[in-house]
Amino acid sequence: PGVGNSNYDPTSFDSLLNYLTSNQPGQAGVIWIEKNYDSSINDVGVVGFNIDGASLNVMKDYALTIQGGWSGISGDTGIDHADRSTFTGAFLNIDNWNADVTINDILITGVASLDNGLTVDTTQDISVNNVSSGNNAGPGALLDNTAGSGTVTVTNSKFDNSQGGAGLFVNSSGKIELENVNASDNYSIGAYVNNNYNASVEGVRFTGTNVFSGNGAYGLVAISNGDIYLSSVFAGANGSNAPGYSGALLDTLGNIMVCGGGFGGNSGYGLEASLSGLLTLSNVALGGGLRTYGGTGVVNDSSLCPVPSNGDEIGLPLQIIPVSSDGSAEFDCDLFSGTVLVLPSGDKVTYKCPIAGSGTLAQLDTVNLPASLPAGMDYV
Repeated sequence: PGVGNSNYDPTSFDSLLNYLTSNQPGQAGVIWIEKNYDSSINDVGVVGFNIDGASLNVMKDYALTIQGGWSGISGDTGIDHADRSTFTGAFLNIDNWNADVTINDILITGVASLDNGLTVDTTQDISVNNVSSGNNAGPGALLDNTAGSGTVTVTNSKFDNSQGGAGLFVNSSGKIELENVNASDNYSIGAYVNNNYNASVEGVRFTGTNVFSGNGAYGLVAISNGDIYLSSVFAGANGSNAPGYSGALLDTLGNIMVCGGGFGGNSGYGLEASLSGLLTLSNVALGGGLRTYGGTGVVNDSSLCPVPSNGDEIGLPLQIIPVSSDGSAEFDCDLFSGTVLVLPSGDKVTYKCPIAGSGTLAQLDTVNLPASLPAGMDYV
């Protein structure tokens, strides 16, 4: 109450949802949840909460934020990120939405049904930050915006100990970005991310430090039409339910860059990669080895791993592309700091970002030079 235009102060989350069915705001809004909220105390007997755009047909077209960790002081927007609002034994579903959805500072635990602990289904962007969903009978979380073209971003979150499924599912038609995510000790896959649902070449990107270990099947599965970039990913000791599960399975129509991390102690390979482009490895401990399907080659060079820019965040790596003479390649400044085109002779040129379009590299003899060399210069 007192935050934004809110003047309604419900005593439970369930009463708030009942209120909204007949009092729908026609604007973007935030549901503020006090940090001391616990559904097992404030909503005794409720096993799940559904925020459904099918019934909230006015609200569904406006951005919605679920903000936990609120101080509870009228008019104050202060958030205690270390003391999140808790859904104990109750799932949280946001379905049939048609606008951006953001979930912040929420803990979901002990869900006894096989429902996802957290479900977000919208046509627009999904953002999840400082959220944990674990120790549930079913999967930890399902984030899906395949009906639109929005992005999915998950940061500083954990999806662990799902007893009947995966830790995290992300299905999107747009870009997927994970930073500092832990999806470990789940019954099946740790994290499954997929954005190959249309012709879009939006990629999948992991930054910060991400851990997918101790899962019953694959630690990480990433599928994309665009490039896949992994920085400091650790996916070890996976595949306890059966042999042959690798630490990470990556499948793309583009390129793959793995910069730092480890993939050891799995029941299958350390890393499996199915790709159409180039696989670049830098400072990677593969453990059970590497298996590739297709692709234009493998570059293993420890110097390619980017230097941290501020001691914490990893900078962007260089994109290395072998080309024949007169061969061209597209620049990608979303995933890389620049592009290096390399001829079979080893000659190479680096195009630094920001730059757009494509570049061509050709070897010229003295006859085909575009102009005479300046005085004092020799052709090499």
